[in-house]
Amino acid sequence: MLSIPGTPDTKRICVCSMLLILVCSTTIWADTLFTKDTVKYGRIVAFNKTDVSIAEGCDMQKVNTLSISKVRLMRFNDQCTVPARTNPGPGSFNLDSCTDNQSQVVFVVAFGNRQRSYASSLEFDGGDTLIIDLVTSAEKIRGPIQKVIVIDHICIEKKYIPSTSTFPKDFVQL
Repeated sequence: MLSIPGTPDTKRICVCSMLLILVCSTTIWADTLFTKDTVKYGRIVAFNKTDVSIAEGCDMQKVNTLSISKVRLMRFNDQCTVPARTNPGPGSFNLDSCTDNQSQVVFVVAFGNRQRSYASSLEFDGGDTLIIDLVTSAEKIRGPIQKVIVIDHICIEKKYIPSTSTFPKDFVQL
């Protein structure tokens, strides 16, 4: 049995603080999909060159499909409970104005340890494998989607796209 010294009020505050720490430390986030004017929470179940599908609220009976061109950011997490609190970056909202020859619409795939890959297209079939068409070469790589933290869909000046991509060792060239 836990013995907490102090007055009854001090004991209540201590117990409430411990419960708050337990609740906050076990909070898990759901996947988040940002479009130009909406935010959807749930499980991202598939995407390809044209569409992205999300099971809203992680309910596989409520799968909605959107055009990939409308998607600005996809944030991934392992569980489907509390929605993630993330805002897309400033480059995520100017895809419609990406029409000059100096710029290109790309997907920035962010992994842990500051690893980033720049993709012209992506494919995910709902299993656990993501296929990435790298922008800077004619190469494709594939690996576990669980390694992805965020996919940002942005317009970027070509000169700012790194000449090489970095990705986890779990990803291999096709």
